Order: sequence, then structure tokens, then C-alpha cells
Amino acid sequence: MKRLFTIGSSFFIYSLVPILSWILLSVILKDENVVNVFSLTYPVQFIWAFVRSFFGTAANVKKNKENDENAPWNGIFWGTIFSFVVFS
Repeated sequence: MKRLFTIGSSFFIYSLVPILSWILLSVILKDENVVNVFSLTYPVQFIWAFVRSFFGTAANVKKNKENDENAPWNGIFWGTIFSFVVFS
């Protein structure tokens, strides 16, 4: 349950930080149209969070459960390739 709470709180932080940064940027620039860009970039952060949790967190859990020392490196390698394909 503790691990689930940790993963859930990291998703919450991933969700909250871009919202606050775009709102703060629109206040600093005194332009309400800046927040409209947020609607385009907001979904992209969840793609990155998915890649990070699948290839990062899952690889570390596999390393601890199965004592597979290569799991984090495999996660980094495949996560980088998958991220490159998705974001390009």
C-alpha cells in the first residue's frame, strides 16, 4: 500500500506542477491567452509519466523482486527508445 501511495503521489505532482506553472506564467506576463497553450501541453506530461512509471518504476521493482541487476539498465534502454519513437 505504501508503494501504491508513493506512485500515486508522484502522478499527482506530475499533474499539479504544470498547471501551477502555466497559471503563474500567465500572471507574470499578464496575458490570459498563455493558459490556452497549457491545454496543448497538458496531455504530453502523462505520456512521459507513463513511460517513467513503466520503464523506470517497474524495472526497479523487478530488480528488487527477482534480483535482476540488469533490469534498470534494460528499462533505461527500452524507455529511451520508446520515448524517442513516441515523442518524434
